Amino acid sequence: MGNSKSSFDPKGKQGSSTKASRSGKSSSKRVPKRVLDEKLAKASKTGALNLYSCGLREAPDAIWRILNIRTLDLSSNFLSTLSSSVQGLAKLKILKVSGNDLEELPDLSPLSSLRTLEASDNKIVAFPSLPSAVQHADLSGNRMFVFTSSIAAAASLQTLNLSRNHIRSFQTDVPFAELSHLGTLDLDDNAIAELPPEMGVLPKLHALTVRRNKLAAVPPQVLRAPRLSLLRLEGNSAELTKAKLMRTDGAEEFMERRKNRLDKGIAGNVMGIDTSLCGLKL
Repeated sequence: MGNSKSSFDPKGKQGSSTKASRSGKSSSKRVPKRVLDEKLAKASKTGALNLYSCGLREAPDAIWRILNIRTLDLSSNFLSTLSSSVQGLAKLKILKVSGNDLEELPDLSPLSSLRTLEASDNKIVAFPSLPSAVQHADLSGNRMFVFTSSIAAAASLQTLNLSRNHIRSFQTDVPFAELSHLGTLDLDDNAIAELPPEMGVLPKLHALTVRRNKLAAVPPQVLRAPRLSLLRLEGNSAELTKAKLMRTDGAEEFMERRKNRLDKGIAGNVMGIDTSLCGLKL
């Protein structure tokens, strides 16, 4: 991913981070030790280390001794593990490990300065432990099956991308109310048959995309989420139609918020505004 924001895209285009990580990894060769040493020496001065597509199978131990590091990019390599020594990087704000072979991440909760995690296109099976201050997390293209309650520990999350996983269900005790800053949630390309009504308590959720899942309906509580104005639903069960959505309790309130969003976009001359009803055609 090229920046610190989520790759959530309401128009349906794949995030640039996925393309970059795949193309970079397929052609990466291990960089010479001299070049690697130069990068490490420079990072000790700048606080930023870019080891993108360096052909690494493990992260150099020298990284964990650069205590002033703020940005660490290890994406598009061949890492199967990430050392728990990363916990010692107290000033780390941005961690990028997309496009590796990671099955899990170490406990990242000690990283109190961390604001952005990019860990897409790995083999991660469980949501990692994150610090409460993290704001943006991209875990798309992994192997998670359950939306777990541990996500709520990242109470400052503003954007969360869990698209292209294998999510089928939500734990019954997910404390959605604790995710009081979550504004954008991407659940595209999973296997979700039902959304939990409790999602409706998310006070700042304005964009929810659940395309290409198995939904047959949307709970009224979700439509009543106080700021929800962008909802994408195409590619779900044939039972989920435009007419059915409009008959759902809460649809009227949602449509009013949606209209206000579209009106602001038109007034601001925003290009490419999607005027379909949540992507539904029938």
